[in-house]
Amino acid sequence: MGLIIIGAGGHGRVVADAARAAGLVPCAFVDRKPPADTVDELPVFATLEEACREHADANARSTFIAAIGDNEQRAEEYVHAFDFGLEPATIMHPTAVVSETAQVGVGAYLGAQAVVNPGARIGENAIINTAAVIEHDCHVGAHAFVAPGAVLCGAAGIGDFSFVGAGATLIPLVQVGAHALVAAGAVVVRDYPEDGARLFGVPAQNRDQAQEQA
Repeated sequence: MGLIIIGAGGHGRVVADAARAAGLVPCAFVDRKPPADTVDELPVFATLEEACREHADANARSTFIAAIGDNEQRAEEYVHAFDFGLEPATIMHPTAVVSETAQVGVGAYLGAQAVVNPGARIGENAIINTAAVIEHDCHVGAHAFVAPGAVLCGAAGIGDFSFVGAGATLIPLVQVGAHALVAAGAVVVRDYPEDGARLFGVPAQNRDQAQEQA
């Protein structure tokens, strides 16, 4: 059996292309709200049960990747897939540059021209999107999302379930906690270790804290 891609939206289609480029064989999409019967010539099923029934292979354990932008929903689908005996695939586009000393967790996705440098650690089910840069010794938590063109400079880190928007930057050594939002274009210049920070602007400020102080 080939690869089941959970999520038939735009990101799912990007992941399918990356999988093909990496020599994998996508066989189906799964989406709770199927946009069509087929997407990019692949069938779309409303449930994993349906997809597994149609594409079961007694001779091989099936693989999946959760290709959903929303971190919470992606984590939910990721855990759910294990109930069907599916094995998470880690997908790296062939143009991604990944150091031999970097650690990439299972189920992670690294997009085209993404860079993951020495000593960096990428958590399971995380997304490092197109042309994002994860510099040396950085940490990206499980189920986190780093959007296109974002940069984590040396030894910076984000916690589990955090989101870093397109073109955002964390300067060297800066640490951001779990469930944080770093807005597109923001530049984070100091630590925000508390969970749930909402960081906007240049330099970035925690919007919740700023509103409390106003």
